[in-house]
Amino acid sequence: MSTDTNLMTPQLVFAFIDKKFRCLENIGINFSPFLNIAYDQVRKVIKIDPTPVPADFFPKNITGVTTIVGKNGTGKSTILQWLGERIIPGLAASHLDGIIIEKVDLWEKDIQKSKLMVWSDVEIKDIENNSGIDIEIRNSISGKDINLSLGIPLIFSSGHFDVPHPNSPFDNEWMGMINISDKLMLVEDLKNYSGQDAIRGNFPLNDYINAYAIQNQLRISRLIMDPVFHALDGEKGVAEVNFPKYIGFSANVAAHNNIESKFNSISDRLRREDRMISQEQFEYWGELKNFAHNREFDKMESKDDKALLSEILYCSLRSFFYNFGLPTTGVPFSERLSLLKLVKEDYHNFQGDTYSWCNHIIDKIDREYTGVFREDGREVSFRNLYCEFFLQLRCVIEFLRTELSWKEGVPYLYVLDNNSGDIFKRVEIFMGSDLFLTERFFNLSFSHYPPRNGKMIQIQLSSGELGLLNLFSRIKSAWGQDMPGNNTLKPALIILDEVEMSFHPEWQRRFISRLLAFMQLLASGENKAQIIYTTHSPITLSDMPKECVNMLDRKEENTIAVAAGEKQQTFGANVFELYGDSFFMENGLIGEFALEKIKELSKGVEDFVSTKDRRNEDENIRVRSALLKRINMIGDRRIKGYFMSRLDLSPKDLEIEMLKREIAELKARK
Repeated sequence: MSTDTNLMTPQLVFAFIDKKFRCLENIGINFSPFLNIAYDQVRKVIKIDPTPVPADFFPKNITGVTTIVGKNGTGKSTILQWLGERIIPGLAASHLDGIIIEKVDLWEKDIQKSKLMVWSDVEIKDIENNSGIDIEIRNSISGKDINLSLGIPLIFSSGHFDVPHPNSPFDNEWMGMINISDKLMLVEDLKNYSGQDAIRGNFPLNDYINAYAIQNQLRISRLIMDPVFHALDGEKGVAEVNFPKYIGFSANVAAHNNIESKFNSISDRLRREDRMISQEQFEYWGELKNFAHNREFDKMESKDDKALLSEILYCSLRSFFYNFGLPTTGVPFSERLSLLKLVKEDYHNFQGDTYSWCNHIIDKIDREYTGVFREDGREVSFRNLYCEFFLQLRCVIEFLRTELSWKEGVPYLYVLDNNSGDIFKRVEIFMGSDLFLTERFFNLSFSHYPPRNGKMIQIQLSSGELGLLNLFSRIKSAWGQDMPGNNTLKPALIILDEVEMSFHPEWQRRFISRLLAFMQLLASGENKAQIIYTTHSPITLSDMPKECVNMLDRKEENTIAVAAGEKQQTFGANVFELYGDSFFMENGLIGEFALEKIKELSKGVEDFVSTKDRRNEDENIRVRSALLKRINMIGDRRIKGYFMSRLDLSPKDLEIEMLKREIAELKARK
């Protein structure tokens, strides 16, 4: 990518993989709906032609959407791997082993122009350019080194959840790439949750899962509370995504679930004479374990909002001591335990309500532990963490009391149907401050309906809804960030690797429409988005013109890309035809087990036809009735009709035969 300041973020339009890369070799892939590009390896010529896709086919802030489909094992994800090693800014190599073409937009005297940047380390003798777009070649063979100028900042998400591979560009996070896949988010969320190295640290699996779940709650909350994604200028925005209308608050119990396992781990290591573990640590975690199970705080108010406040207070204290109980701060364990006991005993003896106690205990700690609320002049001591925590807790309780709606003892925010707009002011209070991060104080639940019988109603949120909210909230969170390693880069490319694989077919049918509606609101101004996705779903494929589709097939041992002139139209096509044409289902669209049964039935029908003259009428009725019973199980009318015709029967004949069979069975019983 050129360093000129007047260049905008580039778009990926073509890639040619020259040298062997796993199952790929000598294969070209188009990533622009508006340009068809091919490289003739024999003539060493690139040919560029415009496609018939209208320039305004996609929303104005979407520069293009393309997909990769094909047989299983043809290398859809491998193409993404090859691209990742070359276009991620933090990985972009000085050699390509092929060709990459970008389209860049630039301003000259307030006039926007476009240019195709051809990056190559293979020989190019000529370019047959019928697009009308200027071309610049950066070919290492001609002496112009690629260096590290090539690179497109991107967001990556995968629907696959497997063990991260150390050599995969998409199983890590690099400069210029934000990875929002589950397998990386599990680690990143725990890192954000605990402030520690979640890759090398020795954490229980529950820690990863709890942090992941809670961070998801926060991201989804930020998404559905953002007024940008609700009604806009009289339009629906992405309300059709079926965002939940209610967000409910409850106490975060993640730490309580982990304290006992932490204590057991400390005990085991102490028994093994682990010198890194001290008796003091063992006593600390034992005391914390007892503190968690004695439930002294449960004796407080049992009605309306105060019951929830005391529960949040109780669970938040455990969470605080759990997360900051590691021996890395230099503060004696005995001092931490004494403060823990002070909090516990004071709460047990205090006669006032929860709100009053919160203010009271902060003042008491300030008096009895001098310096807890002050800096020592050089750095913020560990004691200041206590100060920060209690101040945050006081703000949280005040927030719960004043800013939330309450119904039957459950606090919730009423979001989408709020016509006055006041809800968004309250949202700013909640989301505009790090005081209210969910990983410390809250668990959030989502519902289309208000609380009932003291509980949020969550049954209306399907796994598909949560999956879509999860994906959109991650994209929104990543889109608003500077790219890792370079705060001048902004995301331009979104790569989605089979992210819709767990969706219901109806959700797959709506996926592209909703994704484009969402991105149209998210992307604005010069910060536009290009989308590349792989899929096994013919339903999502039917939203794409064939010019936006790369079809991969296998010829002997090699993966090939189906030529533009050989592709069938996919846009608005019948799903069953797409299965055969685009996913290369040569063996049909029937399950293998059913296919074997139908083959057995076919053999039985043909045996009957060839031998029926050798049997008497009663025997023929019996055999034919048995065959008809199996034929009637088949759902495909054409297959069923074929077997009926082989038996010289019509649908009415079938009904007569079945009645004859029932009469025969009744006579036999009598």
